[in-house]
Amino acid sequence: MKNLFKYIIALMIIPLFLSSCDNFLDVNKHPNKQTDPTLSTLASSAIIKTADLHTSFSLGANRYSQHISSVGASQTDQYYKNTMSDTWYSLYTGALSDLDELTKLAETENAYHFLGIAEIMTAANIGAATDMWGAIPYSEAFQGNENYLPKFDSQTEIYTEVFKLLDDAITNLQRTDGTFDFSTIAGSFDLLYGGDASAWLKLAYAYKARFLLHWSNTGSYDPAAIRTAVQNSFTGYDEDADFYYSEQNHSPYYNIVLSNTTGNLSVTFSDYLIQMLNGNIRGNGIDPRLAIIADTTGANGVYQGHIPGTSGDPNRTELVFTENCFHFGMLSPIELMTYAELQFILAEVEVNAGNQSAAYTAWENGVRANMEKLGVNTDLINAYIANLGVNAGNITIADVMNEKYIATFLNYEAWTDLRRYDYGDGNSTYPGFSQPFEPDPELNGAWVRRVLYPLTEENRNGANVDAAKGDNYGMAKPLTWNN
Repeated sequence: MKNLFKYIIALMIIPLFLSSCDNFLDVNKHPNKQTDPTLSTLASSAIIKTADLHTSFSLGANRYSQHISSVGASQTDQYYKNTMSDTWYSLYTGALSDLDELTKLAETENAYHFLGIAEIMTAANIGAATDMWGAIPYSEAFQGNENYLPKFDSQTEIYTEVFKLLDDAITNLQRTDGTFDFSTIAGSFDLLYGGDASAWLKLAYAYKARFLLHWSNTGSYDPAAIRTAVQNSFTGYDEDADFYYSEQNHSPYYNIVLSNTTGNLSVTFSDYLIQMLNGNIRGNGIDPRLAIIADTTGANGVYQGHIPGTSGDPNRTELVFTENCFHFGMLSPIELMTYAELQFILAEVEVNAGNQSAAYTAWENGVRANMEKLGVNTDLINAYIANLGVNAGNITIADVMNEKYIATFLNYEAWTDLRRYDYGDGNSTYPGFSQPFEPDPELNGAWVRRVLYPLTEENRNGANVDAAKGDNYGMAKPLTWNN
């Protein structure tokens, strides 16, 4: 009887002990933390990661467009092997992963407006990625345990998906038959447009215009479709897709400024950009944007950029990024897409079609939009345009692309433009543009056209990487739209 009593007491104590263990093991669990992501949290995270990824793409691509340059001699600037491995990692484990989850959840809940923004950001990210690497994993990506070795989709296949995603987004953002739309919920989740579906709709058309233009040298070029996309997009720079950071989460470009203050210099203005703004390349006088984009603090009042590939001249004073530069303040926006870019897209289409008057109107709209956004006053804008001597009777593709080059500072799209026009090699599109100092001799003087697949991807998914490489693989291998 005594032993039975002890057994009953033990049975009574064990559940209490187990309960106490559970409580003890739960001490690090936040009682208010969501275990399953919501549409709002996924959308916010995807927008942030897309803005960060845009910066990562641009910091790589703008070395090749010579908007920026490494302070010391850099193999990246000199066309040596470059994989942009950190960007690849952020693309697949960050932005695209969140967007895949957002897409699935939005489809499950019939949340068509959320689905629309997921489709836009996915299109933007894979479109930028294929313009860096060429073929990339997409159709078999994010299958988890079912497929750890996804195939690489060709650039043509990726672009087909880009346009499908954007067309689907255009449809979904106009639907009102879902479970709910943006008008029924608070827009605080939307860190780009505050829950304005019409603004996202215009952004979808903007990306469509950008990606359609990339095929300008191929049989797939469709100028009418580009005109339509531009017409349905932004009507002014106040509608630009600008992502703003905060004092707690400040602009990633501001991090470069902070590094500069401690002597850890990394990148700065390339000399080609500064010479373009100085008027030394086109002979049109000093651009009023120069003193807004660049800052001579610590440079003895001299506007000189760094010559790519060199280690620096002790007798040459070079600019550095400071918080007084428009794009490098703590709260400076990341410009994902702008009205100015769209107007230059339209100007390019029209000037190449021989429609001089329409080209000039779009070109002037682009110049004014970019300068007004940077804070240049009207009198200076008028004087600048007059001094360029461009009019409806003489506008050239060089006029269009030179102004677009300035307006797409810190935008990876500038590298795409340069590649489409062969860096101005043998033509006058980019006057004075030259290769960096002592470029990689393995390229035999060829221009860099892509970056290489990361070594981690080759080690992990080697067979599919080898299949994607094809023949004559290397930094100088043209992309599909650049053949």
